Amino acid sequence: MKNYNKKTLILLINILMLSIGITKSSGQQVPDTSFNFRFSQTAYHPGKGPVILIDEAHNNYHTKDGGFFAFSKLLEQDGYQVNRLTDAVSGAGVLKNCKILVIANPLHTSNTNNWALPTPSAFSKEEINEIEKWVKTGADCF
Repeated sequence: MKNYNKKTLILLINILMLSIGITKSSGQQVPDTSFNFRFSQTAYHPGKGPVILIDEAHNNYHTKDGGFFAFSKLLEQDGYQVNRLTDAVSGAGVLKNCKILVIANPLHTSNTNNWALPTPSAFSKEEINEIEKWVKTGADCF
């Protein structure tokens, strides 16, 4: 009788573990579109502050209208001009009027559906050189 209970318990534990493994949980990250904050005094008049570019050219998860929705909205409410960078950084013209470049979770094309190592740079050597030169002029990366 004791051996029967042990086998039943083992079988139930295996069924439980299998059912946990099969069940899919979906807790996706979504932007908080209801975020609303009002400054008592803004840093700049609306749309007159420095230009901030949010990198969306490198398979970024966080985008102006996606993961950085609340962040972008807060900056815009404080007077900053928040725009999307959707093209590669090539030549000084792309960053010319930008004061702050926001880069979050850039991903090389080869890693968009493959998270295995190695993970090559999402930026080309030319882009890295352009951004480095741009930062040396007094601009900022975030």
